[in-house]
Amino acid sequence: MEREAFADGAGNEAMPLLPARMVNEFAYCPRPAYFEWVDGVFADSADTVEGRFPYRSRGIWRRKGMPKIL
Repeated sequence: MEREAFADGAGNEAMPLLPARMVNEFAYCPRPAYFEWVDGVFADSADTVEGRFPYRSRGIWRRKGMPKIL
C-alpha cells in the first residue's frame, strides 16, 4: 500500500496520511489494524478471496477509474 504524505505550510514533509478505512479498522480492532497499516500484512479470509474473484475475472482492477453505476 502506497502511503501519501502531506506537506505543511513551510513545505516540510509531515507524517503520511491515514486513510479513513484504517480509522474504521482501528476502531473495530486495533491489533489487526496495526498489522495491516504498519507491517503491510493482510490476512485473507474466505469472504475477501471470494469477493475479489469477480473483479479479477472482469479485469476491473486493471482499469483506471471506477465503472459508472446506473
